[in-house]
Amino acid sequence: MIIMPMSPNANAPKKQANTQKIPGEEKLVHPSGYKLLLILHTGMRIGEALALTWDDYSQKSRTLFINKNVVRINGKIIHQDSAKTSAGNRVIVLNRTAADNIEPIKEQ
Repeated sequence: MIIMPMSPNANAPKKQANTQKIPGEEKLVHPSGYKLLLILHTGMRIGEALALTWDDYSQKSRTLFINKNVVRINGKIIHQDSAKTSAGNRVIVLNRTAADNIEPIKEQ
């Protein structure tokens, strides 16, 4: 059996994290940043995110209903009322970070 010696700093008091707010910190997020974070946290495709409406979001159950798509064909933007396949129609349950990123989008 090997016994490791205790670190000399093991009983030292822990330093508190600096929780001081930076002036103007709330303005550091780019207006599209919340949308990008939502896409990253949910795994949505860009076209699915562009097609979302507020009717597709349930704040109570923290879910998004993915059932539409936006595509660009020959330079024209086309709104599709259905997903490419039936597997594309789905409900995404939002994690806390994704749900927190929806509220600032709504306020924009």
